[in-house]
Amino acid sequence: MNRLDLLCKNGFLTKIDLFFARFIGDISEIGNPDLLLAAALASGAAGKKHVCLSLDSLAGKSFFDKQTGKCLATCPDLSPWRVTLFQSLAVGAPGERRPLILDHENRLYLFRYWNYEKIISDSIWRRIRAVGFGSDPDRLAEAVQGIFPSGAWADLDQKNGAIMAAQRAFCVISGGPGTGKTFAAASIMGLLLAMSENKKMDVCLCAPTGKAAARLSESVKKAKEALPFPRHIKDAIPEEASTIHRLLRPIRGNSRFYYNKNRKLPADLIIVDEASMLDVAMAATFFQAAPDHARIVMMGDKDQLSSVEAGSVLGDICAAGNAAAASIQDGSVSPGLASPDLDSNSPALDLANHLIILKKSHRFTGESGVGRLCAALNAGDAAGALARMADPASPETSWKEIETPARLFVELSDIISDRLSNHGLFDFNRGDPLEALARLNRFRILCAVRNGPFGVMEINRFVRNALARNGLIEPVGDFYRGKPIMITKNDYELGLFNGDTGIVMDDGGLGKNGLCAWFPDLDGTARPIPLSALPDHEAVYAMTAHKSQGSEFDEALLILPNRDSPILTRELLYTGATRAVKRISIWGCLPIFKTALGRKVERMSGLRDSLSDGERVDSKTP
Repeated sequence: MNRLDLLCKNGFLTKIDLFFARFIGDISEIGNPDLLLAAALASGAAGKKHVCLSLDSLAGKSFFDKQTGKCLATCPDLSPWRVTLFQSLAVGAPGERRPLILDHENRLYLFRYWNYEKIISDSIWRRIRAVGFGSDPDRLAEAVQGIFPSGAWADLDQKNGAIMAAQRAFCVISGGPGTGKTFAAASIMGLLLAMSENKKMDVCLCAPTGKAAARLSESVKKAKEALPFPRHIKDAIPEEASTIHRLLRPIRGNSRFYYNKNRKLPADLIIVDEASMLDVAMAATFFQAAPDHARIVMMGDKDQLSSVEAGSVLGDICAAGNAAAASIQDGSVSPGLASPDLDSNSPALDLANHLIILKKSHRFTGESGVGRLCAALNAGDAAGALARMADPASPETSWKEIETPARLFVELSDIISDRLSNHGLFDFNRGDPLEALARLNRFRILCAVRNGPFGVMEINRFVRNALARNGLIEPVGDFYRGKPIMITKNDYELGLFNGDTGIVMDDGGLGKNGLCAWFPDLDGTARPIPLSALPDHEAVYAMTAHKSQGSEFDEALLILPNRDSPILTRELLYTGATRAVKRISIWGCLPIFKTALGRKVERMSGLRDSLSDGERVDSKTP
């Protein structure tokens, strides 16, 4: 058995990685084992959601059998490894069209990922360097004064974000939950509409997922009514948002889109919400389709979990601009300061001047226990987080040591009984559909993993059986009264999207079988969907923290497994905790909690460097 097969048998590689390595060997003029090892590891890196493989981190490293400790393979030293790779026709330098690309920083890419990264970097730098792009300073100042009366801005960062977006072809607005990102988006649209002098402005609102798009629509509708705009400006601000996929119009039967690098989106302003969910492939597709004249505003929480697929686009952009240190202060961006006639020495050509961090939370007060806990988790401060959860003066946060499945289910039984008797939660078959949906969002169990005794599948089963024992449900068949469900596949015809939640209840005489699923609608009502028409879905007494992104619950319970896993990270803890508005409880083993808090998501890519440098050695586009 050769070393690649041994690495696969021990879990370092997958069969897909082996097939790719053999393909590289077949098309290469050399069959050097070190070439095949690099190809397999590059494929493996992509499978682990990295954009590239760092040869620096692997050169000279050995892989050992997990049972016997025997050495399975050792990577060559860096210099001879580079020489070997470049001897193959399968490996090229940046700008060449080869299956593998090796850059000057010793990053080895699958070609498509190198190309995705280059498309994103080139597009952003093109917009940053858009000399003459922007607005007349006097008109901008007039518009600000005209639609924002004195004292209208409760948050200076929101004001600066709106003004910055009016002066830039590209900007990023990042902030935690409740910091007013959507409020800033509505402000941007209002300001640009006021400056447009009644000219038509095409605005696209979008997000990576259907649930995030629906929440963006709902939030913009509320935000624009709360802003002190004249009625004609409010009426002109669009409310409808779509997924990025739908915006680009996928072509049935293949992976291409109607809007692409050759046919651009009809847009003057594109606002992308929940950009932390944007993977490198989708980001590249989006940037290619965006017209050069359009402003792009990306919004999201840079500290949340990254995309499900490869890359960490928003995190890389913010890191490149040193966003935390470059948060624009009062006076650094104001009407008339940044001239549209930017020269090469203008600070606007620095990516940091296209980023703003919203720091003031409008969800949590300065004394909020939930807010302080989230801040400690985000900082990786285990001692501070545990002290906060143990503080009697902070009853809205708590920690419970759970080491075994048996203990977990005892505690779950207690919390189900308590929430039923004291709050009526879990009783989703009472009242009208709107009341049931409101109860569904008051409390949610969040899990770090999907499988195993601490995972979503097992906890959903346990809660269902506990409610049946209490006589609240009769779980016979796939559907029963009071079953909460979560959509797992987008259905554009029905307007249901991955992550949407609903309740199975009486259909009110609308159907023939007595039951239907009810989902919240944008107009504040509940709409019925026939059970036979539902897209793929599952029960949702519990959900993963990853699936919870973009959601809010009055109270959340985050359950950690009793075994470590690479999926347990600081970002997961922070994302789970920030779903709670009023109360958050975390259950788990103390060593696992501390390990997870000390582990940050690290996704290898070159995007941060290419955005920091402003220039790429690999300047050619294949």
